[in-house]
Amino acid sequence: ARAPPKRITSTGVEFEDGTVEEGVDAIVYCTGYYYRFPFLSPDNGIVHLESGDGVKPLYHHLLPPDAPSLAFVGLPAKIVPFPLMEMQARYLA
Repeated sequence: ARAPPKRITSTGVEFEDGTVEEGVDAIVYCTGYYYRFPFLSPDNGIVHLESGDGVKPLYHHLLPPDAPSLAFVGLPAKIVPFPLMEMQARYLA
């Protein structure tokens, strides 16, 4: 992992560890996101959100044990998303 950026120059980025990356054309800010399911009440008894970045309990990161007709496709982190989602869809079909 790279050190956080310290400052942006007209031609590049200087990082907090002193390294500099020149010739930068664009900077993409990827801040992540938090899960939110407004169709489920917070006390639904089916699943709960862990700090907004996790859904528990899910069987195989997909199915809540108390509601087997409800599926959460594509939730696991640190994965290659589209092949995983395809396999989850096949499993559900």
